[in-house]
Amino acid sequence: MVATTTPGSSLSRHWFEPKPVFRLRRSILLSRLRRHGGRRLVFIAGCARSGTSLLRKLMSCFDDVAAVDRERSVSHFLDLARGPQRTLVVKRTNKCYRDLPHLPACVDLIYCVRHPFDCLTSSHPETAAYQAFHVSQRRWTDEYDSLQQLVGRQPSRLISIVRYEDLVGDPDSVQAALASSLSLGVTHRFSSNPLGIEIRASSVGKWQRDQRLRDAICGFEPTWRQRIAEFCGQFGYDTHGLLGTDCALPQGDEALHRKDHHG
Repeated sequence: MVATTTPGSSLSRHWFEPKPVFRLRRSILLSRLRRHGGRRLVFIAGCARSGTSLLRKLMSCFDDVAAVDRERSVSHFLDLARGPQRTLVVKRTNKCYRDLPHLPACVDLIYCVRHPFDCLTSSHPETAAYQAFHVSQRRWTDEYDSLQQLVGRQPSRLISIVRYEDLVGDPDSVQAALASSLSLGVTHRFSSNPLGIEIRASSVGKWQRDQRLRDAICGFEPTWRQRIAEFCGQFGYDTHGLLGTDCALPQGDEALHRKDHHG
């Protein structure tokens, strides 16, 4: 029975990128957990500084949910299955983007996005002492590439997109959309959660109020500017002309196939 896996057999104990055989075995176990165990598996992914931690905390406002309080890989669903909750929620680690294109079809995906200008000029207490901005060009690009690869591999997959700006600006609307798309019951509203989880919108558009951040954006490499422009076009963000006229924004059919685009 998958729901009673022992520590010795738990796939989440493997701290390396899964190989094809490992991925297949994991997919089979998770599929059984969903089909026969009656569980809904929800994976939260997205680049750092995009609201993944905030959303993971707020998921406790839904009914009958078990959410891991730390970053874990997809395999950790098997450990969570020991509890009685119907919906299991796991938030990605900083390396999970490597395996995102191979996300099992039985796992629902919530993907958090944030305006690149804010994401790429955001600092973090753990890294502020030795780097100005928490998210590197490589990390942001790798995260975006992995999402594109997932869509290429699984074109029929429905992805619930949560924009950070909407999550902090209108949290209850985001909650309602997630409840509908994932068939979740609401116990408490995001905006009045009993855990006192703070939802702040003060960091939205911070780059617009700080010349130092705007200068950093204008210094982005040309090839990177184009990737940022593509991202902004897909998720409805305005570049405010800071990327130059050579960066066209893709529209319409070029946008990602997704279930919910809040905002």
